[in-house]
Amino acid sequence: MHYDTIIFGLSLLAASFLFGKYLSPISDASRLRSHDDSAVNDVEQCPLAMAIKALTERNGLGEILAADTTTIPGQLIWRRTLVGKTRGIRFASPDSAQTEYILSYFEKDGDVVVDGKWMWDLEHSVAAFARFLIEWEDLRNISKDSVEYLQQQVKTT
Repeated sequence: MHYDTIIFGLSLLAASFLFGKYLSPISDASRLRSHDDSAVNDVEQCPLAMAIKALTERNGLGEILAADTTTIPGQLIWRRTLVGKTRGIRFASPDSAQTEYILSYFEKDGDVVVDGKWMWDLEHSVAAFARFLIEWEDLRNISKDSVEYLQQQVKTT
């Protein structure tokens, strides 16, 4: 009987330790929240995010074109709907040390989705953002300019 009491006590101790340490939803949630908040703040402070924020505010679109940093942590996503069409741009790793940024874009018209990637430096990335989401320029023109930019980069290197 004495051993049964000891085993039962140790089982309770182990269960309370495991439940408190590993299964507590409050501690896990607060830990994840603090991690996500720091990642969001880092992404929002990168040069690309700050340049695009200034651009949207100058054009009076700060509320309409706010960056989504929560859908995919560590990435910036902007979406805009105009006349029943939705467009968006996603920067995969905006805080990278590379001089070029990779933009994934999409254009949704009803059930048809067109998507692709562009690659530019900071200045051209902000300009492509403005052309695609603010000026609503045809994406084929922007894609053609992206190809020309990449060809020019290959020639210079």
